[in-house]
Amino acid sequence: MRWPPSGAWPRRAVSTSRDPMSASPSKQAARIRTSRARPRYAHPDISSEAALRTALTQARAVAYSRIGASGILFAQLIVRLGIAHLVNAHAVIIPSGLTAERVVADEADLAVQQISELKQVAGIEVVGPIPRELQAPAVFSAGRMATTDKTAQSEQLLQFLRSPEAVAVLREAGLEP
Repeated sequence: MRWPPSGAWPRRAVSTSRDPMSASPSKQAARIRTSRARPRYAHPDISSEAALRTALTQARAVAYSRIGASGILFAQLIVRLGIAHLVNAHAVIIPSGLTAERVVADEADLAVQQISELKQVAGIEVVGPIPRELQAPAVFSAGRMATTDKTAQSEQLLQFLRSPEAVAVLREAGLEP
């Protein structure tokens, strides 16, 4: 299926009520990345709560953002783990942007952010996801307005978002359809 279908989508304001025939095309969890050039942190063990706690507290610095879902959730996570004072003492907390750039610039050993944002930075390797039991995945949804006069076009978009072609693109971007 090709997107967009023939005929452009009009840009206009619509009602905020959503049709119950919505789709949840993807979700995303925070991941940790490190520099390929720093062997010590090439792949620290983050497979469990204890291992993650150790990796975060032994890193020279951890980069995360002050805004956005991943930064806010990570700040809450390190408080829950009881290590906020240790991590934040050496953290590189950026107001916004790509945290992995701080790893490439050798300002931090580890960067925490959503994978789709981390994948935009060259010279970085994915260490892996934060352990599932500690995650709060961000869910991205799609739906159509209940009052739309473009039901056919909106259904085409929703079908496309469920298609194998879209799933492949979403996975490549680091999302889990």
